[in-house]
Amino acid sequence: DERAVESMVKCGLPLEAVCESFPQFDKTEIKEVFDRIKGEDTSYDIKNADLIRRVEGLPDEKRSARFVCAVAAVLPDGRDLVQTGVMEGRVAYQPAGENGFGYDPIFFLPQYGKTSAEISPEQKNAISHRGQALRMMKLALEAML
Repeated sequence: DERAVESMVKCGLPLEAVCESFPQFDKTEIKEVFDRIKGEDTSYDIKNADLIRRVEGLPDEKRSARFVCAVAAVLPDGRDLVQTGVMEGRVAYQPAGENGFGYDPIFFLPQYGKTSAEISPEQKNAISHRGQALRMMKLALEAML
């Protein structure tokens, strides 16, 4: 019954667990329900709470997380450049902070002892995955001129 599948998804069970519980459904059917419920229209408050629940009980070293950004450019002469920035952290035990968006309230930065939603915009820009990738792209483009 699709309502039972929806209930399990709403409880935060991972896709594989729902699939195992309902072998009579094709995995693609369950994934459609999963995507509809947990998809882009799901608030980050719900997504963040779900992620915290999924790592509950794990020690810090098992709660690793990272933001990754890739910036690409194709030049008029056909050359291409790709620069990647990475911001390492871990999943926090609870949301904190008002700055930022998305997963920022649960993205804990050990070097600051705070989540990325708790540090200043200036601090975040200095270490963010997007900032890293864009600064590297700027340097790479300047070197080509």
